[in-house]
This record gives sequence, structure tokens and C-alpha cells, in this order.
Amino acid sequence: MDLSRSKDKRRVLVVDDDTMTRAQLKKTIKDFDMDIVCMTASSLDEALTLLRAYDFDLLIADYYLLDNHTGLELWEEASVEFPELEGIIISSIGRKDFYALTQNAEVQPLYCQKPIDNKKMKGILRFLLGGS
Repeated sequence: MDLSRSKDKRRVLVVDDDTMTRAQLKKTIKDFDMDIVCMTASSLDEALTLLRAYDFDLLIADYYLLDNHTGLELWEEASVEFPELEGIIISSIGRKDFYALTQNAEVQPLYCQKPIDNKKMKGILRFLLGGS
């Protein structure tokens, strides 16, 4: 049995090139539910490797990633390959600008503006993952 694909626990992947943001989101997720497995990546390539190795429930990605990639590119590829995956794009760009950039996306991810409001993020986690 391939344990990396088993669904005993919920899994969240946080993708951001900023170490502090990854740490903050991981803490928020663990505060929401200690049983959630939270992994992090700093780039699109690293994220895709993890997504293909583990069965994630939720992808949280910054809009701007390393090497001129975007979280939206990651989301578009991941949502096709893993149609059950939920997605949140985080960014400091305004909501209007974000929706203008994503209006043609096949599957629209949720959006959360930086700086991340922990209470708001926990509400989004509750909506998407249930629980706490």
C-alpha cells in the first residue's frame, strides 16, 4: 500500500517563496486542526513534485512565485491533474485585480488578500475542510 496516497489525514500544501508567510500559514493551519498534515514548498516545481507524491485536499499558493511563475499557473495545472483539490491563491494584489487576472481560468480558486488575517483563514479552512 502506498502510504503517501492514503487518506487517513487531511493534507494542505502551502506554496510561497517567503519563509515567514509559509511559517505563518502553517501555524494558522495547525492552530485550526493539529491533525492536518501541512507541507510547504517555495516554488512551482517543488509544489508539483509534492502534489504528485501525496494526496492533498487543499493547495494554498501565493500569486507570485519564484522564477517568474505564478500560483495561478500552479493552480491551473494542479486543478486539471487533481480535480478534487481545493485551491486558495493569496496575494497582496487587490481583489478586483486578482479576479481580472483569473476571469478566464477554467476552475476559479478562492482568493485571500495579504497580509493574511488568521481568523479569516480559519473560516476559509472550516468552509473547505470542515471541522474545528
